[in-house]
Amino acid sequence: MFGESAGGGSVTFHLLSPISRHLITRGIIQSGTLNAPWSVMEAQEAEDMAKELFIFTGCNNTESDYESVKCLRELPAKTISEEQWNSYKSILAFPSRPTIDGVFLPQHPMDMLKAGDFKRTQLLIGSNKNEGTYFLLYDFLSTFNKDNPVCLSRDKFLEIITQIFPDRSRLEKEAILFQYTNWEDLTDTCKNTELVGDLVGDYFFICPSNAFAQAYAAHGNPVYYYYFTHRSSTNPWGKWMGVMHGDEVEYVFGHPLNSTGIHSLAEQNLSRKIMSYFTRFARTGRPDQHAVDNWPLYTKNEPHYFILNADPPARGKGPRSHHCAFWNEFMPLINSGTTPLRSKCDKEIWGPPSSAALSHPAKSFHIVTLMFSFVVVNIFYWNIPSYSKFFHTPHHIG
Repeated sequence: MFGESAGGGSVTFHLLSPISRHLITRGIIQSGTLNAPWSVMEAQEAEDMAKELFIFTGCNNTESDYESVKCLRELPAKTISEEQWNSYKSILAFPSRPTIDGVFLPQHPMDMLKAGDFKRTQLLIGSNKNEGTYFLLYDFLSTFNKDNPVCLSRDKFLEIITQIFPDRSRLEKEAILFQYTNWEDLTDTCKNTELVGDLVGDYFFICPSNAFAQAYAAHGNPVYYYYFTHRSSTNPWGKWMGVMHGDEVEYVFGHPLNSTGIHSLAEQNLSRKIMSYFTRFARTGRPDQHAVDNWPLYTKNEPHYFILNADPPARGKGPRSHHCAFWNEFMPLINSGTTPLRSKCDKEIWGPPSSAALSHPAKSFHIVTLMFSFVVVNIFYWNIPSYSKFFHTPHHIG
């Protein structure tokens, strides 16, 4: 089974579900996994969304949910499809998502993934270089232009981050802003556009894909990771948008090989190569001919990926390891208020952690103090008015 974006997420759900996992031999997952922020909702959230839909469609019967549902069933499908988007609150916050129903998904999928409660098989998974730019146009149409890059002021940059993360705490937003600030040149407003695209791509696609691949591999399953970096010569979107979400699909299905002849010979060969990788993986569980391409396995400790482009075979590690460590390791600590665990190397310097310290109610203070100190040092070192302004004007960050 293979799919892209929501299709990729669907593959991962089927690999977990006790109802469907036995029907799948192995999975190919393109730019979408069940742990992405847009992919799943709890039953209570689904119920709340349904009640909002009752109101939007004029079907809200306060005395009987049965009558409300009956009313919905009598409406044209188009009406329901259109009205559900009134619940769309922020970027990629889809109103309809797979729901933890106790049947298809008996538990939260992340709990099932951590417990190894899924189909034990091989995976081929991957991401594209610029996953986020595509969604900037759809959610910030008045700001971005399809054909030409737009340089974002610092204030606009902060405004967009607030819109992307409306429910995040101030501390979380400050951490995100700090991570995606171009500290080498704060006057480069065009870089802000690139960073917002990176942020969206990292948070919604690349980093969830990395985490899913690592969790799957941790239970002994062979995982192969690709990183698609080729910008098609026929791409009608502006060059600033890079290698976008979904750009690999035409190569998977052989579009460059059709009779129009508008793709280069190198792109035709790339399409042949990708189709060969996908079909070989479907047959054998391994995408490459080992002696020819030497596609390495992907794990958390050794996150090797295979680069898919028109150049000779190449490999890398990550992708975007530093930024994904921020999302997958650091942000959950801020959200939970826990102190980061020390590595083995820290033990000799700092000594063993105190169990009392780890359980103390003030433990979240350590991480706040560390972050604040780090930011303040940078403010005074760089003497940056725009960043200090950010701390003194809370309305900018929500």
